[in-house]
Amino acid sequence: MEVTRRKLLQGMGFLAGAIVLRNLAGPEQALAAVEDFPGYPERFGMLTDTTMCVGCRWCEVACAQANSMPPPAALSDKSVFNKMRRPSAEALTVVNRYTDPADTKRTVFRKMQCMHCNEPACVLQRARLRLCLPGGCAGED
Repeated sequence: MEVTRRKLLQGMGFLAGAIVLRNLAGPEQALAAVEDFPGYPERFGMLTDTTMCVGCRWCEVACAQANSMPPPAALSDKSVFNKMRRPSAEALTVVNRYTDPADTKRTVFRKMQCMHCNEPACVLQRARLRLCLPGGCAGED
């Protein structure tokens, strides 16, 4: 094996980078940070089996009621599926209809909702640019 100047410098650079990274964030510090995080014990999570969704949109109604918002369009109105919707200030939960790419004769429904995050990435405080449309994020003034 021939050692060229290029290979030697690459190896030294790799070694130096590994040493720097090890000193910046050692496993002890990373583990201590995780162990010290108290979490959010008052928060709840929700698991939804989206494979069972039939597009009834009752989750939109329940979300609107739980958040004291006006009810969504009539559940019998299927025209809401004609365009892709995203959660907004008017609707924190929306259901969209898609065609299954594996079986084009099959329709698939997918629920999207605001996550009510404690540390929302969609709220950029530094730039004072608010992307969380509902305004319910914990990080907002």
